Amino acid sequence: MTADRSSIQAIVLAAGAGSRFGGAKLLAPWRGRSLVCASVEAALAAPVDEVIVVLGCDAALVAQALQS
Repeated sequence: MTADRSSIQAIVLAAGAGSRFGGAKLLAPWRGRSLVCASVEAALAAPVDEVIVVLGCDAALVAQALQS
């Protein structure tokens, strides 16, 4: 069996609780936007066919940040 390598996906793991950080690390400001938005923007700028974001803790808040 051969794998189809005609498309490349980027996966952004945005599911952590940030417990060692002391709160919602993904929503913390970084370079003028939230850390999760900066991460997704970097993935979108990469030469990939699809960007997949995995949500977990604070999923509704992170999704809202990504929609803005």
